[in-house]
Amino acid sequence: MARYIQDAGINQPLDVVSEAMEQYLYRNRYIRTEWKDELVYMSADGDVKGSRYLIWSYMSGILHIEAWMKGSFGNETGLIGAGSKKRAYKESIDNLIEALRQPVKDEYTRSETVYRSSQPAQAYTPPLQPAQPYTPPLQPAQPYMPSVQQAQPYASPVAQQNTTGNYKPTQPNTFEPHVSDYGEEKEQKAGRGLAFGIAAIFTSFMIPIIGLIFGIMGLRFCNDGMGSSMENKARIGKVLCIVAIVWCVMRALYFVLVFMIGLFVMY
Repeated sequence: MARYIQDAGINQPLDVVSEAMEQYLYRNRYIRTEWKDELVYMSADGDVKGSRYLIWSYMSGILHIEAWMKGSFGNETGLIGAGSKKRAYKESIDNLIEALRQPVKDEYTRSETVYRSSQPAQAYTPPLQPAQPYTPPLQPAQPYMPSVQQAQPYASPVAQQNTTGNYKPTQPNTFEPHVSDYGEEKEQKAGRGLAFGIAAIFTSFMIPIIGLIFGIMGLRFCNDGMGSSMENKARIGKVLCIVAIVWCVMRALYFVLVFMIGLFVMY
């Protein structure tokens, strides 16, 4: 297992760390998936940034992060070494840890400036005119007389509408935001990888260069399809693609050797 592991002392409240991690996962389009019977986060931008994987936990002020990338043969690859995608992934995690270590300002004292009035406070000056005494009204207040009308019994709006026959119950709002199904996309890539592997095997015996191209394309689709429900098909397609690539390379080396022997015989 080659993972980039960090146990960083954050000493921040749990809600602050959880919100920051959710924002990081949302901005980088991470989704929940399984990696070798382990629930992890996987980046959906695998074609651009590489197949990134991450797990994290926070306890007693310590943020535990494990990050890695998927290799060409479906294995775990660490973030230490050559490769721009590895360096970019490692820098993003280090920047996240440094941002979490910054002190959090109080919600009611977010501004660091202190307001000061440019003019001194004026002393209170009472009004010059004395207050007027209270004068009661000339007419006496009228006594309260209850209404003569009899109160009507309460009728619910549902019952009133049912009597007319025009009532229609309100339908609950069942709208749900659209969520991209990345699992279905990985299944499609696994099926394409198997198809390219079969095509690579057949074309490697007739036209090796086409078989080599099909093998490389199928190997890439099979790697992207790993971790889905069609993982077995992706593995079969990967084996077929590797066999086709090796066979095409061997045939190419054979033709080069025959060509070199022919030139040596001629001269």
